[in-house]
Amino acid sequence: MYERFLIYFLSHTTEFVIGALSLSIGIVFISIIFVLFDKPVSAGEAKPHKNKNKKELKIKYSKEFLKRVKGIDLDLR
Repeated sequence: MYERFLIYFLSHTTEFVIGALSLSIGIVFISIIFVLFDKPVSAGEAKPHKNKNKKELKIKYSKEFLKRVKGIDLDLR
């Protein structure tokens, strides 16, 4: 069984390569068409809504902590 498959594969290698390439090109072509014709998201739906009334959380550090981390930027926003 294995020998028959190997003989068939070796005698028709070009057909296998052309088949794999055409399958790959077809998948890429379908992907490009899907991206081009996909409905774009409107600008209003893309942005998440944030509460503008929300206060900024101010972190209070102890004096001992600030002495230990001297020289490190603690504002990580």
